[in-house]
Amino acid sequence: MWKYGLISVLVCVTACQLGVRDDCDRVVGETASLYARVETGDSGRVEEWVQARGGEMRVRNGEVEVDVMVSVPRGSCKEAADELLGELANVGGGEVMAARLGTPGGPPGYDTPEQLQASFQELADDYPAIASLIDLTEAYGLPATVDGNHLYALKVSDNVAEDESDELNVLVVANHHARELVTPQIALDVASELTSRYGNSS
Repeated sequence: MWKYGLISVLVCVTACQLGVRDDCDRVVGETASLYARVETGDSGRVEEWVQARGGEMRVRNGEVEVDVMVSVPRGSCKEAADELLGELANVGGGEVMAARLGTPGGPPGYDTPEQLQASFQELADDYPAIASLIDLTEAYGLPATVDGNHLYALKVSDNVAEDESDELNVLVVANHHARELVTPQIALDVASELTSRYGNSS
């Protein structure tokens, strides 16, 4: 009895410290995406655990990154989070360094990264005389992010194909911190206003 109680306490402390229990307040429905970074000496066992749940695993800088879909029954999400992290730490024989729960595809009302990319591209296609979607990673020969993503910018200008360094510029930056769901939506709204109402001062 004491042994299992101690394990539960240790797992709860880990889950609470990592903020995973707080994530439960933001999960919509009874299925969540679990991301975890694990320090382990047995990545093979972790990979088996992940594959059994239809997830993905990556190894970076000696740490294992895990992405899986998990069941979080309504009303017992916090307990499920404790159990999952405890199970993952036990399987890998190591320590869970970071973890988060989220709603697959993001909360209702917010675009997915793919939808945002498509919307910015649509603005560039609809207003080619004043808008251009630029792959900054490719344009400046930069490395992709750790997940293989590129950084993009939508340029809006009356001479969109030219670099007018003698004119003032305004830069709107969005989505450079994790979990900032609203900032890319604001940037998209600003871009939509600038393109759709260009030349209209009313």
